[in-house]
Amino acid sequence: MDKEITKKKNREKQRRYFERNREKVLEGGKAWRARNKEYVSEYNKQYNSKNQETIKKRHKLYRTENRDKRIANKRDWNRRFPWRQDYLSANSRCNNPNDVSYKNYGARGIKVLMTREDFKELWIRDKGEEMKRAEIHRKNNNGHYSKSNCEYVEGRKHRQIHRTK
Repeated sequence: MDKEITKKKNREKQRRYFERNREKVLEGGKAWRARNKEYVSEYNKQYNSKNQETIKKRHKLYRTENRDKRIANKRDWNRRFPWRQDYLSANSRCNNPNDVSYKNYGARGIKVLMTREDFKELWIRDKGEEMKRAEIHRKNNNGHYSKSNCEYVEGRKHRQIHRTK
């Protein structure tokens, strides 16, 4: 019985110490993980392989319980960084053989030669925020996604350009 009381007292001491020194303890943990990256990485791999089913269940539960929150976060992210999705889509079309549009882009040798920052610069240059529905357009249909070959145009205009070709 005395051991139980001692354990409870020790836990309570640790909890109070943590509350008083929260920043210091967390910073120490970060420093320890930084010094022991290999150990932490190996530990995480072992833990993940042993607990795959539990992790999947937790992820599924989180996704269902926080569905509205996740959707709101994605909408907010897309509102703040509208060029991000264009960058991700272009990369997928050109680099992912499993993408539906790969045959029209990556299989034809079209590459993405721009970074996310370049997409942002194009967005600002072409005033994408003023358009109702801005879409990335390659001036030369057979050219790569490059700063000199791309521009943001209004969605309606983009469809008209492709219809005439």
